[in-house]
Amino acid sequence: MLSSAYSYLGVAGTITTSIGLLALIVLAAFGLARQSTARDERKAIKAIESGNIAIVDAYEKRFSVDTGNLGTAEKKDVIASQIRSNLYITMVRYFLLFLAVVAFLLVVVYLMDPRSDDSAGVANNDTKMFVVLSKIEEPAVRMDVFTVHCKCTPDEATRAVILSLRYSAPEPATEQAIAKITGAKKPEDLNLALAAFPSEVCSGDVKFEVVNAKIECRNGEQIEFAKAAATTSPLTSLDAIVLHATASAGFKGIVKLMQEGGISSSFHLLITRDGQVIQMTDLDKRAAHVGKGTWKCLSDWNGKTIAIEFENLSSMTKNALNELPSSEVFRDPSGDVWQTYTPQQIEVAKAVIQAIYKEQGRKIPLIGHSDLDYNGSRRVDPGPAFPFEKLRRELVAEG
Repeated sequence: MLSSAYSYLGVAGTITTSIGLLALIVLAAFGLARQSTARDERKAIKAIESGNIAIVDAYEKRFSVDTGNLGTAEKKDVIASQIRSNLYITMVRYFLLFLAVVAFLLVVVYLMDPRSDDSAGVANNDTKMFVVLSKIEEPAVRMDVFTVHCKCTPDEATRAVILSLRYSAPEPATEQAIAKITGAKKPEDLNLALAAFPSEVCSGDVKFEVVNAKIECRNGEQIEFAKAAATTSPLTSLDAIVLHATASAGFKGIVKLMQEGGISSSFHLLITRDGQVIQMTDLDKRAAHVGKGTWKCLSDWNGKTIAIEFENLSSMTKNALNELPSSEVFRDPSGDVWQTYTPQQIEVAKAVIQAIYKEQGRKIPLIGHSDLDYNGSRRVDPGPAFPFEKLRRELVAEG
């Protein structure tokens, strides 16, 4: 609801700012016209000082000044003084009017910024933020987390809402995420901790939809959007959906690097092990995820595909194997070890792909990064632990 309010404020602010800018343009036009008049009046002063009586008489009528009892010299001084006063007054008026318009625009911009000191300023991820706050028992800690989140000082109304949230003890699976959230001191650290918090709404069998090239939950919950620095030009076509694995423990480091441009690669969507979706590139834009790989003897698949990345170790070393429970270990026929994918990941992936199919009005081939050819070599992800055939059958069966 708060984010909707800021949306309306943004529209109103844009209209108001446009009016203010138009006022500045009109003011500038009048200023230029007045500048021409001012030049004429300066010339008139010089003419009067040189003894041009005709100019004196003309300005006497213009200003309605009675100089009948004055001598020629005194009359010249009065009219010249009157012209100078008129010039100064006009200049001051225009300057004050200009300052007023600029101040008005600055106030509008200030009010439009949800991060201003006296504003509640809520980011796009409101729903998840308030779910998290409800799992923090200490009121002071709640306020500290929200202050870092919105980079603002919450107003009284927002404080009342936050403090009125009914406390709900975090489940064991979310206790670690809550600890990271309450310990975050910087907005970027808090955003990464929030991304790691299990989504209680947008997961499982919840249906998604594509709106303006972004994945959204139909129930209104916001999807985390962490824009990758490598986002570039539009797709030339959409001919396949490519599935990848992060091949690393966790995902926060990768997300941060992509946001800051620390690595040149990017993807469209990331599905975490608990089934949360993070979007990093609009679905109608290129992501740098397959490089120069070819498929079906064709190249430039960055410009023709959507990349879905899964948080997964992929092929594992013996050290990583020792740190995982047996339920997360998959051995292929050759004895190589892979991390399994969680049921939440597969269910969410299916729902996301169905949303893309619906938006496109057709089914798009589903391939793995390992299907692309790199001059005779292949990548290994998403790997044999990924239930490719099962997912394909279900997508076909469900139309």
